[in-house]
Amino acid sequence: MISLKHIALTVIFLSIFSVQFCLAQQDAKRIDLLKQEIRDIQTAEGSELLLTELLDVYAQGNDFDEFYNFLETVEKKKIFRKTSIVYYYKALTRFRQMQFLEENKMWQELFDNKDSYIADLDKSLAKARKLNTCVNPLALRIKFLEAQTKEDDEASLIETLEDLFNLAKEYIETENDVEVIKDIADKLSEEKQDTYAKKLYNVYVTKISRADIGQEELKKIAEDFLKKDKVNLAVSLYSAYLDRLTGIPEDRDAIIKEMFDIAEKFEHPGWREGVDPFFAEKLYEKIESLYNVESFDEFSQLQRAYNLERIKEYESCFGEYLRLIDIFPNYQDKDRIYFRLGILSAYEFNKIDEAKEYFLKVTNNFPQSLDYSNSLYHLGLLNHWQGNLKKADEFYKKILEKTKDIKDKPEIALLAESRIKEIDDDRDIEYNLKMFLGAVLVEIEEEKPYLHLELFARAGKDYLDETIKFQTNSYFTDTGCLQEDFTYLWS
Repeated sequence: MISLKHIALTVIFLSIFSVQFCLAQQDAKRIDLLKQEIRDIQTAEGSELLLTELLDVYAQGNDFDEFYNFLETVEKKKIFRKTSIVYYYKALTRFRQMQFLEENKMWQELFDNKDSYIADLDKSLAKARKLNTCVNPLALRIKFLEAQTKEDDEASLIETLEDLFNLAKEYIETENDVEVIKDIADKLSEEKQDTYAKKLYNVYVTKISRADIGQEELKKIAEDFLKKDKVNLAVSLYSAYLDRLTGIPEDRDAIIKEMFDIAEKFEHPGWREGVDPFFAEKLYEKIESLYNVESFDEFSQLQRAYNLERIKEYESCFGEYLRLIDIFPNYQDKDRIYFRLGILSAYEFNKIDEAKEYFLKVTNNFPQSLDYSNSLYHLGLLNHWQGNLKKADEFYKKILEKTKDIKDKPEIALLAESRIKEIDDDRDIEYNLKMFLGAVLVEIEEEKPYLHLELFARAGKDYLDETIKFQTNSYFTDTGCLQEDFTYLWS
């Protein structure tokens, strides 16, 4: 007997076969229609989009040879005889055919035909170069295809890419349609040719910035670059966008809001790394310069200060935190600002007495603050370091008193207990903490290079098309250490 499972599998197979058959029929109809349109076309230039679509349809089924044969019949038409379009597509067909076979590991077919495919490609590409004497989009595509064929010859590849870059610069002097440059830059980026991808993107940005393009379209292009993580290009276009925007005096409030919104896209938000925090600060500087400091509200002023802290501009950051509590005396999280001022004063500027004053502002005025115990700990730590052991012991014990009713003892209480035990046992502060305090609290004239260490990391082994994941653990200001700033460089 035939089982239900067997019947079910048969039905599924027939359904899949039916769908594939319908799709194949649709492709066949589309191919016939495109072929006829190409045969009937009156100008060679008008065939480019049709040829691109037809190649894509053929490529889905590895039917490159059929398309190549069709091109050989088309090139005999009068309108194509003295143009490079058909020859370019013949070369492109062979190039994409070899890519397809390699990507799909169809090694036997590739090895059997590679020599003839390369011969076809080189011959067609040479004819395309010879016939195309204008600086037009096709000239750029021909030069890019030429570069793609030279990936195994580094010197020749660089020379061709440089020619492509110069051709793009020449092109934008007379042409306004620069999407071809962006398309090629996208492909170069995909192929990890980042240097020349960036060069072509910059050519594109230069043209877009000075072209007669609407503000909203310019902004949209900038946003698209940012979504694709092409930060430097997004910065360039946002800068051009804002340069235009700030020239409209009657829209002052709308412009200020727009500048803050853009700055927020690039700054350090706290829970992840900033996209380009230096650009964010440039925007804040521009807002202050053009529209004065009153343009900042509590939130934007805090964001600016924190952004500066994360990029290690500590002196500027300190000033912006002070400005926050000066301009907004009723700011509700003033305790958090005093705590950060205390941390910076002690561990960045080596102003211990000033740091104590800020920590005391928290402990004296904000007993319910999240940073109350943290401030007590740093008061204890600074006095401990200075040898004021009795005073240090008092601050540590206040932490234990504050946290005595908490079931799971918090880390800050455990740290306080460790410091108290060191005092009771007449021992030095724990070694690592002592080394840290010695580095940041001992006054020395020369630069402290050991306070500005950077960690550069890369995977010991990585795989194509796989995301590299890693985790770092670091201590926050609660423990007496400033947050590390990690920068990852991939090469």
